Amino acid sequence: MRHRLLIALIFVLWGLLTWACLVFWPRSYYSEAKLLLRVGRESIGLDPTATTGETLLMQRSQEDEVNSAVEILASRQIAERVVDMLGVETILSTSTEGSESQDDSQPSMIDSVRSSLSAKLSSLLLWSRIRDPLSDREEAIRRVDRSRDVSSRRNSTVITVGAKGKSPESAQQLARAMTAAFLDEYTKANGSHGSLAFFEEQTTLLNEQLMAKSRELQEFKQQHRLVSADSRREILKQHIAENESELLRLANDMEYSQAKINDLDGKLSAAPEQLVTQRVETGDDAYNRMREQLYELEIQERELASTHQPTHPALIAVREQREQVEKILAKQGSDRLDTTRALNPNRLSLDLIEKQEDANLTALRARYQELLRQQDSLRTQVNEFAEQEVELAKLQREVDLLTAAFVKHSEKREEARINDALESDRISNVNIIQPATFVEKAESPSKAAILAIGGFMAVATSLGFATFREAIDGTIRTPEQAEAELGLPVLMSLPPSRRVWNRLRPVERRRYEELCDELFERAASVERPRSIGVLGCRSDAGASTVAANLAVVAASRVSRPALLVDTDLERKSISKMFGLNGAPGLLDITDDGEDASESLLRGRVDNLEFLLSGNATSERSRIDSTMLATRVHQFADKYDTVFVDLPAADSSGRGAILARGVDGVLLVIETERTSIDEARRVCDRLSGAGTCIVGVVLNKSRRYLPQWLDRLVETGK
Repeated sequence: MRHRLLIALIFVLWGLLTWACLVFWPRSYYSEAKLLLRVGRESIGLDPTATTGETLLMQRSQEDEVNSAVEILASRQIAERVVDMLGVETILSTSTEGSESQDDSQPSMIDSVRSSLSAKLSSLLLWSRIRDPLSDREEAIRRVDRSRDVSSRRNSTVITVGAKGKSPESAQQLARAMTAAFLDEYTKANGSHGSLAFFEEQTTLLNEQLMAKSRELQEFKQQHRLVSADSRREILKQHIAENESELLRLANDMEYSQAKINDLDGKLSAAPEQLVTQRVETGDDAYNRMREQLYELEIQERELASTHQPTHPALIAVREQREQVEKILAKQGSDRLDTTRALNPNRLSLDLIEKQEDANLTALRARYQELLRQQDSLRTQVNEFAEQEVELAKLQREVDLLTAAFVKHSEKREEARINDALESDRISNVNIIQPATFVEKAESPSKAAILAIGGFMAVATSLGFATFREAIDGTIRTPEQAEAELGLPVLMSLPPSRRVWNRLRPVERRRYEELCDELFERAASVERPRSIGVLGCRSDAGASTVAANLAVVAASRVSRPALLVDTDLERKSISKMFGLNGAPGLLDITDDGEDASESLLRGRVDNLEFLLSGNATSERSRIDSTMLATRVHQFADKYDTVFVDLPAADSSGRGAILARGVDGVLLVIETERTSIDEARRVCDRLSGAGTCIVGVVLNKSRRYLPQWLDRLVETGK
């Protein structure tokens, strides 16, 4: 786990702080008393708010009564009464007698240290004017106010009175004093002194006013002869209703009579004054003569038509005469009627009926006007009665109000009498169902809460500091981060391990096989490099281990042998891994290459040969890139793949220089140790030298999981 030391240090510090809080935190003891507030005389007794007016009525619920009692318990008056009862010295006493065992000297020492620190802190606050100076009595009252606890559950009439103290005795004494002070103040607060005399006086005064107003009401009724206003109102309403009904009926009758007269007038104007009584039909001589003349004209027309043209004037004149005679004959009949006339009897009958209807309409109109005058008289009586009724209602209302006030004050007088009797006997509706308790166990501090808070703060701060360190950490931690920052493909992320192939775990061996396959797959897309240099950004990046394991895997995957070259003259890691120390190497091969085969070694791995760095001489003490490139090309035809373990890039820059002698470089970065800037500098140096970077391997990638869980995850994959 990263930042293990930081997290452990934070846990230790918080553990010490939690232990100090448990030891030095002042102990506080708690005592409580329970009061039952039952429905008693205060619930049904005199309510001062209801006696200040004649019409105001308020009801007190049980919840209101409990809330009022709680307010009294939490008032400053109770705190002052408690201070007066116990004394200022008792309240301000710092003695903790009974709170700890006297046989143990450690608690007393802690108490003395705590008291000394408290006194010095108080003096410092007073000196700096942060805290105002207070008298001993005010300080005692404030301390009582802070130490008391008054509560009541919903829908319950039980009130809990709690008190805190530095010892069980002081807490019990304080709770007992608050209970006693509350009982006195509650009884006094619910009393109404002088109420009985007040209500007796008010009842007498209201009785006199009620009698006077009753006499005034009776005189008003006698003056206006109002036995019953309701019956008089009903009679007037009935008369007005009957009158209006009669007026409506007369109006309908008048409309009907007028319509009848109008109809008779129409019939009279349409009826003739005389009628034909006899009609005789006789012949007409003039008609006969004109008929004979028509025949003569027709004969004359036929004669002229037979001898003359149709447009002849004579023919036209005869035709016109004939047509005129025909028209006259058409208008005048051939017979004649002689008639005899007399007066119309229907007209005489209609005229008689109309005169009778006119007389009836005149009578209806006279009756309608009389009813209108009666209606006006009734409305005048109604208006007069309304004015009288208003005055009567006013007097009656005053009498009713005085009666209600008299009854109410009489009831309150009786309540006041009962209230005085109860107060004189000190009867209350508050019962003590639980006296002040004596609890030896400290109420605070809560050790479980302090431990929980300490543990939570330890976890929170440790995770916070670890997260902060992780946020400001500039090292490479994940493959995604490496690819994003360096722009190079990450071929594999390997766990921390110094094992060579034959000692690798199956999981590690499978990862190296995947890395080798990935490396060959990427190399196959371009011209496959014959020599691959393994270069670490740092000296402890584990590049030699990666190179050795890759060479072993490659030797098992190819037909021709693989070659592993060690170029690190200082560390000689390959030689140590495979036990080849002291063998000849690169520095021992002459320029003509005759002794190259003698420098090649075989180890315990099949199909794998080694070329070590060799022994430095006065002539050759350093391997350069040209030498490395020359030697590698000498073995190109014999070996399928050549892996070169290059010196780290952070030592003297030799690794980046020698990298120019190989076809490609596999860059090994140690996770969580190599910074991004350092890796970028190495990549820029290699790119500037024209070196091909095949890919990146993140080595020593740590998994912050238990080993069994890590193995389970790996197996699942």
